[in-house]
Formats: sequence, C-alpha cells, structure tokens
Amino acid sequence: NDLFRVKIPYAEQIAYQGNADKRDIVMFLEFIRAYALLNHKQRKIESGSSSEIIVYADPKDFAAALTLFEINKSGREHRLTDTLQPLCHRYSLSYQRQHHKVPTW
Repeated sequence: NDLFRVKIPYAEQIAYQGNADKRDIVMFLEFIRAYALLNHKQRKIESGSSSEIIVYADPKDFAAALTLFEINKSGREHRLTDTLQPLCHRYSLSYQRQHHKVPTW
C-alpha cells in the first residue's frame, strides 16, 4: 500500500485575490493536489520514507484547478451546492410574495 503525498513547489507564489475566506485557498490547493494525483504517472515523483511516494504538482495542475475553481465560484460565494441555489432562490421569492415584499427590478 503506497501512500501518496503531493508537493506544490510553486504554492508560495500563488497570490489569492478572493474574499477573506481562507477556506477558498485551502480548497484551491486541494484541487491542485487532486489533479497532480490523477496525473501522477505524468508527474515528477520520488520515493519518500518507507512506502511514501512524493508527487510534484506542475503548472498543468494549477491551470486545471483554476478552471474547476472558477466553475465552482458561485457555490463558494453562497456556500450552497448547485442544486440548493435555485431552491433557495425560489423559496426566497415565494416568501417575499406571501409577505408582500416582492422585489422590483
């Protein structure tokens, strides 16, 4: 049983410009690690202690993670899944109509 560990050599150079939520940068780094692991056969690897395999993330993993991170943007802003967002919106409109607080646009 091999244990994989991913190193992101460029992690210190990533400048995060989002909101103040620190969970976003942690999530983004996890996306990079996931892409590196998925493509570990095409990445630089080396043996670590005992049965550990170290996989080095490369810029392709950063680009793929960034694409996925941008797709997931609205879900992170509201902390709702794609399924829950429209349901909450509909519930909000229904509540506003029942209480005569229909938004105007």
